[in-house]
Amino acid sequence: MMRISSNLRRYRWAVFAAWLLLLVPSVYLAMNQSGHLTGGGFEVKNSQSLYVQRQLEAQFPDQGASPLALVAAPRPDASFSDMNDAVAYLERLAAEVPSVKVMPHPLGTLPSQPGGPAVPGGQPPPQPDRPYVITLQLDFENTGAVDVAKQLREKVGVDGDQPGEMENGKVRLYVIGQGALGAAASEATKHDIAQAERWNLPIVLIVLLAVFGSLAAAAMPLLLGICTVVVTMGLVYVLSTFTTMSVFVTSTVSMFGIAVAIDYSLFILMRFREELRAGREPADAADAAMATSGLAVLLSGLTVIASVTGIYLINTPVLQSMATGAIL
Repeated sequence: MMRISSNLRRYRWAVFAAWLLLLVPSVYLAMNQSGHLTGGGFEVKNSQSLYVQRQLEAQFPDQGASPLALVAAPRPDASFSDMNDAVAYLERLAAEVPSVKVMPHPLGTLPSQPGGPAVPGGQPPPQPDRPYVITLQLDFENTGAVDVAKQLREKVGVDGDQPGEMENGKVRLYVIGQGALGAAASEATKHDIAQAERWNLPIVLIVLLAVFGSLAAAAMPLLLGICTVVVTMGLVYVLSTFTTMSVFVTSTVSMFGIAVAIDYSLFILMRFREELRAGREPADAADAAMATSGLAVLLSGLTVIASVTGIYLINTPVLQSMATGAIL
């Protein structure tokens, strides 16, 4: 470890430049990674349950609950024309999403054909006094209902808990179903994490300032944690182009990255300051800190990685991607 410390000090500017080269593109990748992360990943590939589900959907495509649906909800001043326009608009948006199609309605006709023969008890044609539901079907090649729901929410204009609207504002537009619930939960989780970090980082800085008594020393672990998270998010973006990465990996990276980076850097910085107080020169103090606390940090990190790799035994993409984020 002392040799490693000596080499790092000797080539410190090269190490700093390498961090910058990793950090700059990682900032861009981290800001654009959400579109490459999936809200699904809970299905076990080649499992019997997934096989049975696909067989049921293939043999009975018109039966069973759909994971997604679009709803046109009229306001009191809406007319028949407004509702028909809204239904046609939603069908057109659904057709723009790959591997998604509008399901035949319980009436026995497509929603865009309200004049067809009706089945007793089915949903009537679009009317201005009641909501109208458009049921969607996803094919097997789709990445998941949550991902489709995200696209539909964006197209429809849903913003958080605010529904979309037609241009004249007389019909409100919703995306409902299990997939929509997952998409909303994903957005809420992302928002909550951002809010938590907005409050946690200043608190951490205050605690570090109280421990070290120096702004520079207190900011060092915090900056290291932030840089580590950003670079890891960039790596997650790259991995997401080759394999399934869940949206929940962002919370894992944030939690492990900031906590572990601050924790481990504290070990080394505290030992470095102790060596300085003992009368060592800064270079010797750095070598001593790396030989003691640095070695402990290395072994501790390897232990954490070894323990997290056990999650790969669970054949679920969402958990495996979270394990990958924790290891990175």
